[in-house]
Amino acid sequence: MEAYQTQASVLLFVNILADFPIPLEPHDRSEQLKKSGLGKVIMLLSKSEEEITPNKKLAWDLIEKWSQSSVTGEFH
Repeated sequence: MEAYQTQASVLLFVNILADFPIPLEPHDRSEQLKKSGLGKVIMLLSKSEEEITPNKKLAWDLIEKWSQSSVTGEFH
């Protein structure tokens, strides 16, 4: 259970960071997510059958936030 708590903490931290304005064009943001591999990890957590529901929800919330930012150009 400790691993799930760690994953939850990381997901919360990344969600908080996603709220900070980042002075990049939407395309550049997408490229940075691809290069970092963070997007893949978050997507994996959101789809994993082994992941607990609260962590999956946090991951999906972050994916939605990133998806909206690619359309609107903002992280809010």
